[in-house]
Amino acid sequence: DITLFNTLYPILRSREFRSQFEFTDRIDYALQRSRTRKLLLVRFYKRRDIADVDETYLRFKERFEKVFYFDDTASADEIQTTAIKHVDLYFKKQVHRDRAYYGRPAYGKRAFTQYYHDRYGVEDQGNVEIRRALTPEETSKIVSAWNLGIGVYPKAKYRNGLGARLDRFFGAPAVRLVYSDPRRFVPPAGGRSALVSAHFGNRFDRNTVAYHRRLFQDAMVQAPELFSSGRIPLRQYNQELRLAEATLSPFGWGEVCFRDFEAVIHQSTLIKPSMDHIETWPDLYRPGQTYQNVSWDASDLVEAARRVLEDRDYSRDLARTAYAAYMDAFDSLDERIRGFMRILQE
Repeated sequence: DITLFNTLYPILRSREFRSQFEFTDRIDYALQRSRTRKLLLVRFYKRRDIADVDETYLRFKERFEKVFYFDDTASADEIQTTAIKHVDLYFKKQVHRDRAYYGRPAYGKRAFTQYYHDRYGVEDQGNVEIRRALTPEETSKIVSAWNLGIGVYPKAKYRNGLGARLDRFFGAPAVRLVYSDPRRFVPPAGGRSALVSAHFGNRFDRNTVAYHRRLFQDAMVQAPELFSSGRIPLRQYNQELRLAEATLSPFGWGEVCFRDFEAVIHQSTLIKPSMDHIETWPDLYRPGQTYQNVSWDASDLVEAARRVLEDRDYSRDLARTAYAAYMDAFDSLDERIRGFMRILQE
């Protein structure tokens, strides 16, 4: 799983701390044979048959001194509400700056889907998911960790496949052998094409999520000469990023997207719906400094694209600042994981 591949990156890359972790995907082993005193659950929500059961966490609490949950789901609003009742701390890769937001329900388990539901009356069909309001005690457990930007870029399918095989035969620690350091990637130099790379679909089983993408696609139609869109192979997509002056990265299942970091590492100026509500690390979401923000209704998308494409000094400044901030994050990764370990230990 590419998200898990990146979530584990800081731990598996850490020479100082990776030996302190024991990895297993077997609950019986954790409960009966593990000698560790603390349990860190990662991507556990995927096992819905047991992840949504109170008894599971009660057994963990009985067996371990402390139980932590690392939730690397896509949205700041996606909270495993059964888990957060029981665990000691709940790590997220991005959280709401205003923690009080968690005290209100969220339609579609996303702030932006709540926005489209309220403003445009968009409703999801079938089993509508609504995150319940969290209690103050539950909200106090939420801690910002690191997002999927800390990982391997540019992406390559063979790496993920090889990593999965290494894990299957040699265990999770072996995956680090296929990790690379994005600081070694040399971004392209020279002239760039006057276009915005905008390759994304809108096929989601949630009307509210698909509506967000359609709004931006409809806005692009107003000035098709500014955007390169449509479905293309990954290799062609990476080649285009090397030349595109800017990249449009709308929300997907969540706010922080792989595309954000693909753009930044290629020094293609990031254009993205406003991220003012999000706290995350690495933080490449400072409007007018590291990215060009646009409104959630896409009403100013064409204007923003024109500004970025016509004012190259402004565009290049955004791209260089974002790239420098991204590289700084990798330079300080050891300190970040050290702080994470202090939290787990103390």
